[in-house]
Amino acid sequence: YNENAPLNRKLETDARYSFFSQSTAATAGISFYAAKLYSDTHPNSKLKPLVWCGAILLPAITGIAKINAGEHFATDVMVGYSLGALMGYFVPVLHYTKEVSGVELKLEPQVNGLSIRLIF
Repeated sequence: YNENAPLNRKLETDARYSFFSQSTAATAGISFYAAKLYSDTHPNSKLKPLVWCGAILLPAITGIAKINAGEHFATDVMVGYSLGALMGYFVPVLHYTKEVSGVELKLEPQVNGLSIRLIF
């Protein structure tokens, strides 16, 4: 639908499968994951706002570049950004265990999926 994109790019098989932007999702996931881990391991750091600004801006720049290149629609990028950011932020949250009276709940990846383990 992008008038500026060359016709040969529009006719490629991958051109029909743009939803959602996987590159934006991957960049957001990695960025938010790194920022969350930094925040958790350095709770009193004065660099946390700078780290989070970088985590927010890097996938946004990636998404804008994909839109400008004619590879994705804005909605593709917004969904990819959202999914990546949610995954990057909440994966460390799900894996964080806090021992309370010897009870521990773990979410662990397996070959065929995920397992939830309660240790008491």
